[in-house]
Amino acid sequence: MAWAGMIADNLKKIGIDCNLIFADWDVIWPRVYTDIAHTRESYDNGGWDALTIGWDIPIAYDPSTYFSQKSEPLYNAMMWTNNDSESLINQMTATADINQRATLLKQWQRIWLSDIPNTMVWGEGTTWGVTPNLTGLDPLWWAHRPDHSVGWTMGGGQTPTVVQAQAGEVFNFGGPLMTLDYEYMYAGHAFSCLANYDYDTKTFLPYVAQNWTVSPDAKTWVVNLRKDVTWHDGWPVTAKDVKFTWDAMLNPDVAAVPEGVWEGVFGKGGTGAYTITGDYQITANLPNPCGMFVEKILSWGAETCSGILLPEHVLGSIDPKDWRKQTFNTGEGSYTVKTPDGKTYTAYGPIGNGPYVFMGYDPTKRQVHLTQNKNFFDSAHQGNVTDMYQTLYSSVDAAIADLKAGAVQIVSTEFGWYPKAYEVTAPWGTILSPPSPVIYEFDFNLNSPYWGTGVQTPLGQSDSTQAAAAARWIRQALAICVPREEILSTLMAGFGKAIVTPVLDCTAYGYDPTLQNYPFDLVAAEACMQKAGYKY
Repeated sequence: MAWAGMIADNLKKIGIDCNLIFADWDVIWPRVYTDIAHTRESYDNGGWDALTIGWDIPIAYDPSTYFSQKSEPLYNAMMWTNNDSESLINQMTATADINQRATLLKQWQRIWLSDIPNTMVWGEGTTWGVTPNLTGLDPLWWAHRPDHSVGWTMGGGQTPTVVQAQAGEVFNFGGPLMTLDYEYMYAGHAFSCLANYDYDTKTFLPYVAQNWTVSPDAKTWVVNLRKDVTWHDGWPVTAKDVKFTWDAMLNPDVAAVPEGVWEGVFGKGGTGAYTITGDYQITANLPNPCGMFVEKILSWGAETCSGILLPEHVLGSIDPKDWRKQTFNTGEGSYTVKTPDGKTYTAYGPIGNGPYVFMGYDPTKRQVHLTQNKNFFDSAHQGNVTDMYQTLYSSVDAAIADLKAGAVQIVSTEFGWYPKAYEVTAPWGTILSPPSPVIYEFDFNLNSPYWGTGVQTPLGQSDSTQAAAAARWIRQALAICVPREEILSTLMAGFGKAIVTPVLDCTAYGYDPTLQNYPFDLVAAEACMQKAGYKY
């Protein structure tokens, strides 16, 4: 993260002692998000002070996930406490009216921008290298649905096979058990969601679900399923599978990524909040209003891995504690599935319901093989790609070389290869940079006595009633020290753009183009520090 170094250099210029530490995810994860005993502490005491990080955010931005006081510490890692923010979040959560939610979200952004619990750096920059003969690509790529490959079509007389060069290790293939972006790209093609976001209409539409209804108080949701959706082994997707999946998402032994979000909807241990009310119908009676039920539960709209289903007849007899090491999830080896009619067959990975069937994972080649699902329910929108290989590459240079040679058809954005993207040229390749809900941000630990509580600032020590104001001035100084345009021009090669809030132009609703970020200005940053009592 060279851009983090640029920020750190500017902090030093205004007198902030900044020690830049590059840490692996297994170090960041407990310090910032999960080790509750330390997440409020400073870095020296096992926690953290400030953090630069990048995220793939949901297409329907939900501040209740990331900034509600109910979401600490895993999501509201900054530990932001703001009553006005919390009130708006509660109102947004309660309404199913998207227009009303958009209005509230715009109001919320102004509060966020004025209080500065963190600051945005840049976003919307994804870069894909693609053979020109491959069409049918989704405008948002994989950001809002796992099965974005449904329409892929190879032209130019080429063999309808796609090899996608991937950048990262994969540990989970099993639908809701997936945790990393790389995993969604490897195995997401095997799963379809109950609902999908439609880029053209900017609305959420039924997919595996046939339709849904909601009560006026947004507490009762009735979901009806299509009757023509089957698992890859031919068995129908029914309400039993929906309940089985929802039970799993709320089961601590499964440790699904969105477990905390789902508890916020269904309640702690909330498996009693929904019941099967027909072979193809499930009814949820929620403890509190949830206007974002479609985004949070039925789709990838507000939380990755939501909306995907698990086959009850495949996993029902296996202890959830063992799912992550089982072939359904690892893709290695084989296992026996007993179907509802008493017959058995051998499977080699996850059994999904999406446009592609998982055929196996080669751990030596680091390669996943999927084939087109000939019984896919949405066959009207299927392309002609019959085989797909997701392959791990050790370097983007090797991936570009194979794209040029025709051995690779897609080079993944996850390489972070922005300057090198210009090496891809016609006639053998083209660069796609679709607007995607990706953000890179600068986060602040709001338990810090300087930029959090302000009690150790000169102003806070001389007048305790001004401590919170002093902390806000320091956060504003930190935000002003971010050289967004320089980062984009020197490091990002022109890809992406400076962003103001976590609600982006490409997200579903709530974007406010009138908002402006704190402009880079070290003199102004020093002035903010002086207002917090520091002298230069």
